[in-house]
Amino acid sequence: MYKKIKTQKIILTVGIPTYNRQKKLEKCLESVIHQQADGNVEILISDNASQDATQEYVREVMALHELNIRYIRNKANEGFDNNIISIYKNAKGRYIWFLSDDDEILPGALGRVLDALIKHKPAVLYPNELGITGESMTKNDQFVDIVSYLPTGLGIRVKTDEELLVNKDVARLAVVRLASFISCCIVEKQNGIASEILKLNYSGTGLVQDAIMSLVLLQRPTVYLLKTPSVRMGLRASFSKWSMESTLFGFRKLYSNKALKYPNDLANKVSLNNCKFGLLILAQKKILKIPVDFVLDKKQLIRLIKFYKTDSFSLALFILVALISKIMPGFLIKASFQLVYRFAKIVSIRRENFSESII
Repeated sequence: MYKKIKTQKIILTVGIPTYNRQKKLEKCLESVIHQQADGNVEILISDNASQDATQEYVREVMALHELNIRYIRNKANEGFDNNIISIYKNAKGRYIWFLSDDDEILPGALGRVLDALIKHKPAVLYPNELGITGESMTKNDQFVDIVSYLPTGLGIRVKTDEELLVNKDVARLAVVRLASFISCCIVEKQNGIASEILKLNYSGTGLVQDAIMSLVLLQRPTVYLLKTPSVRMGLRASFSKWSMESTLFGFRKLYSNKALKYPNDLANKVSLNNCKFGLLILAQKKILKIPVDFVLDKKQLIRLIKFYKTDSFSLALFILVALISKIMPGFLIKASFQLVYRFAKIVSIRRENFSESII
């Protein structure tokens, strides 16, 4: 365990946003406090006015351990995005590691992250992850492959444990999307970023961490990717209406903000790709056996068409399969999407197609 040492400057704030998930928070918090580290790490828990026993649990932990833990309880549920902003504003560390309350950091992770931050001083650090299948993102023991948003269909292969400059918009967006999952986002705290974020159209997107990273990288385009995974992602039990709204509409809403300085064609492409992913989830919910609290009704269809009218034809193919999947057996759903992917020229990116010249 690490003791609270007031005389040390805090390098890293592990910021945990939470709401009504005390049991999950317990495992998350234990994964942090049971690791050896010194007083240059703080834990900041931002509670969106949970109605369960979250407050009592955190107070108990703070009383039992002489740890550098702070607890903020919002007066009301301010939503996920505003909770992230609250952590960014209130963090005392030079860096903030946003950690989802249903994820866990792996043994030795704090030490690895601190070493990389102190030695390389990147603006954004990707801690690497073990997905719900337990597979690392690292390929061939040295690369991370980032899904591409290039019109050519090429991907970006990034070398781990190496300092990177992301001066191009495509590279900046690719890195932001790689680190978009909350627990994969470690970002520098820069003056003025919080106030700039509040000017953006971000509410309800669930992606305000993307905006923070985008603005930070505009000021200092330096990135570092760890080779060894540092976080284990929690098992997603369902896709809520909010998460589907974010996938189908949130990306377009966020990346269209001019302050992020992404070209329109790039913002449109990443938004459309994520929308198609959302439709894929809706179509395959019978196969995935994961509850999806979202109905693709007439109102939502009209929203989709208006939102993505610039590429309505390829999107229409996905919408069609998502709609008819309700009456199709599983094997036909899979076969239909394979045909759609081929017809729309949206293919899986093979390793040999990755370009190393983008970064």
